[in-house]
Amino acid sequence: DVRDESTDDVRIVLELKRGASTEAAMAYLYKHTPLQQNFHVNLTCLVPTENPQVQAPQRLGLRAMLRHFLDFRLEIVTRRLRHQLDKLRERIHILEGFEIVFDALDAIIALIRASEGKADAARKMMDRFPLDEVQTEAILELKLYRLAKLEILIVQQELDEKRAEASRLAELLADEGARWQVVRKELFEIRETYGDERRTAIVGPAAEPDFDPEAYIVKESAWVIVSRQGRIKRQKGFSDIGSIRVPDGDEVGWVLRTDTRQTVTFYTQLGSAYVIRVDDVTQTTGYGEAVQTYFNFGDGERIVGVTSGDARLHPVVAPPEPAEGDAPAEATADDDEDAAEGDLPPPPYAVAMTAGGKVTRFPIAAHSEVSTRAGRKYVSLASGDTVVAVQPTAGDENVALATHDGRVMLFDVGDIPVKSNAVRGVNAIRLLKKDAVIGFALVRKKREGLTCWTNRGREVIVRETSYKPVKRGGKGTEVIRLGHLTHCEVPVVVYQPGGDDAEVGDHLDDGEEGLL
Repeated sequence: DVRDESTDDVRIVLELKRGASTEAAMAYLYKHTPLQQNFHVNLTCLVPTENPQVQAPQRLGLRAMLRHFLDFRLEIVTRRLRHQLDKLRERIHILEGFEIVFDALDAIIALIRASEGKADAARKMMDRFPLDEVQTEAILELKLYRLAKLEILIVQQELDEKRAEASRLAELLADEGARWQVVRKELFEIRETYGDERRTAIVGPAAEPDFDPEAYIVKESAWVIVSRQGRIKRQKGFSDIGSIRVPDGDEVGWVLRTDTRQTVTFYTQLGSAYVIRVDDVTQTTGYGEAVQTYFNFGDGERIVGVTSGDARLHPVVAPPEPAEGDAPAEATADDDEDAAEGDLPPPPYAVAMTAGGKVTRFPIAAHSEVSTRAGRKYVSLASGDTVVAVQPTAGDENVALATHDGRVMLFDVGDIPVKSNAVRGVNAIRLLKKDAVIGFALVRKKREGLTCWTNRGREVIVRETSYKPVKRGGKGTEVIRLGHLTHCEVPVVVYQPGGDDAEVGDHLDDGEEGLL
């Protein structure tokens, strides 16, 4: 419950459920509201150099910045005092001229009366008395009432005060310590006049408050549906895959049964992985949202594989023990050097196959954290190469692949090194010039296989009953001499907990394929 108890101050009261963590709630508010905000300050300033006409940009620390500010304040105070002293001395100079006039008032008046004009009077006054042009001009502009006895006393008093003030300013200018006291006094006055309580704290690198985003997501079972053309949506259920709505010309590609706290990863043919939390996927029975709504896909970028951060959807089976005399696959000359085996990251893994015949195996967990809109790389591609498909592996399958020129191959998925970082991979098949892989599948049972078609409509099934598994990196087996393979079957992929023994029930048609 949330209550607004604001009066003069803002006061919002949040009543938590019994057993809820107040620390977690506050961490959530700090992270997702303006209640607390951390921001970095770039203290790049123009710093004085030896040349007073030139200032150079320099990044300062807080102490250095305050030091420069205080030096600037001292310079301002010094310039102000000099200006005040100059003005005082100008006024004192004029008042000293008045003092001379007042001591010889009758003679001055007689001289002026006998003059031919203002200029003549000024020249005669400067000839007779120790006056300059500034003083003489001020005397000639003096109003007659200022010649009264009282006014003369006022002028003399002003002169004494101005001389005392000029002496004080001269002493300040001669004493830097005294000027620093002036700076300090003025800063205190500013604090008293304009100071208020600090609303920010100046700190070093500060740890963000810990909060688990999953704690604020209601855990609900959900189906995530991804179409071949990249539309994604979340549904609570459906009668069968044929009832799922997709736009004309599109079809369902992947179906995942998971929950709202898990993540879904989309792999594209350009080697990027994009990860979203299931709770952030729009729930609808309509067509769903284009994947570009959530991520920054490039022109022509499309999804070629989907996995989930829910480990229940990708069970791991211990690979069979190699037969006596079998040796692990040897690296070929075209294999990447960085694809050598090292410390294996934990399963489950996924396999990515490229059109250029490269294959890599990587941990799904490495791409299960929510990504930015730009995604992250899961494979490094050579120029012009693209990923054909990405499929999770249980570890006991054979890799079945087919190429455009009609070559096929079966080899053990265990022959593919596992790498956590984005590598180019190793050779799955050695392609002839202008040939390319057009499809691959991971198959377990002897009768399972990869179904492809020739340009004449003939069906070719790559399975163990027809082709013996070999070591990866070879040329494969030629299955057609005239013509070429056009495409391979891409079945709907369904992920759900429970492995092969899971009951899909009426959520799947009998003809749909569930890959667990």
